[in-house]
Amino acid sequence: MGEDDGLVELSDAIGVVREQLISAQTAGRRVVAGRVLTFVVGKVSIEFSGEVKKVHGAGGGVKFWVVTADAKAERSTGATHKVTVELIPQACDGGSFIVADDVDAPPAN
Repeated sequence: MGEDDGLVELSDAIGVVREQLISAQTAGRRVVAGRVLTFVVGKVSIEFSGEVKKVHGAGGGVKFWVVTADAKAERSTGATHKVTVELIPQACDGGSFIVADDVDAPPAN
């Protein structure tokens, strides 16, 4: 069970969101054409469609699998569930997660 059958673990799906927020933060550190935009990332709400399945084996148990876009059409008549996850990103110091560049103030126009 996994990506081959159009399912991704919820933890992996959230990991992708984490990576993309970090990517946005890194990209925000580059000044493009002298323009600076800084924003704090607030609550991130994500809705997933997925299936709850029992996994057999050593790491078994019940897991929520996110249905990928490729598999969504073939599973549309199956028993899928929706779950909404709310994340509040934080910086390493516990403060707000900021997408910005390293400039202290915007350039004068």
